[in-house]
Amino acid sequence: MKTKNQVSFTTVLILLFCTKNLYSQKSHKNEKHGEIHKNELGIANNIVHFSKQNEFSYSVHIHFIKKTNIKNLGIGLGYERIFDNHYHNTFGVVFSYNLLEKLVVIVSPGLTIEKRNYKEKEFALHLEATYEFDFKDFHIGPVIEFAYDPNDYHSSIGVHLAYGF
Repeated sequence: MKTKNQVSFTTVLILLFCTKNLYSQKSHKNEKHGEIHKNELGIANNIVHFSKQNEFSYSVHIHFIKKTNIKNLGIGLGYERIFDNHYHNTFGVVFSYNLLEKLVVIVSPGLTIEKRNYKEKEFALHLEATYEFDFKDFHIGPVIEFAYDPNDYHSSIGVHLAYGF
């Protein structure tokens, strides 16, 4: 079953990187997470559950975030693609906030386009939480998401991987 294999792969990745981070003696010269890089390019692989239809699918989120002069706040752009028969694509503005040192919350209002009909766009809202472990210039960790659009809402769980520069 494809979904079961994706969940197993995601779980193994999370455990490997969490273990590596927890036992690593190196730090970024005692700098706090989020203060090291001004930009982030990230991707998340998720298993998605559509609530109304009780269906599972696979999605990829990609985002670019630039840190602002306001402490712990970043602004950027994001894209979500859900690989199913809906051809679900969402484009949005991303607002990220480091709630705690490694806990990041994201709010992303945007537009969803489905069924390859680019003339029909609907409002969408994504809420995300990621717990990030640092590995040099990379951040990796589990991510959960809740998304709303007028047709349905979905939740997802997966792995977030980002490169800070």
